[in-house]
Amino acid sequence: MVATGLLVVAAGFQAALAAGAPWGAAAYGGGNPGVLPTSLRTSSAAAVVVYSGLAHVVWSGRLTPVVQRRSYAGLSAVFAVGAVMNAVSPSMVEKVIWTPVVAALAYSLWRARPARVLAPAAAGAA
Repeated sequence: MVATGLLVVAAGFQAALAAGAPWGAAAYGGGNPGVLPTSLRTSSAAAVVVYSGLAHVVWSGRLTPVVQRRSYAGLSAVFAVGAVMNAVSPSMVEKVIWTPVVAALAYSLWRARPARVLAPAAAGAA
């Protein structure tokens, strides 16, 4: 539930950026304070689709345990890299606000992975 909530927060933030909210200092390295240029607003709109889709997949739990485990591990790694990128960003908002949010997202996805599914022992094996 934590991962889903954080993905929804990220999607909402990106939706606001795409719609023209003057929060450019808090995104994309903070190089565009105010309303983002059209190209970055388009990127934010695409991010809304991605984050919303991920939130739906995480919330629904419809993946097989093996796929879910691998997907969550991969996403956790991607968001861990994102947390590092936010931590080294010149934008103070990204450092102070988004670093812990993205790190919490990475951690929550890692913790949400289902247990490893072991293959049944081969028939007749001793």
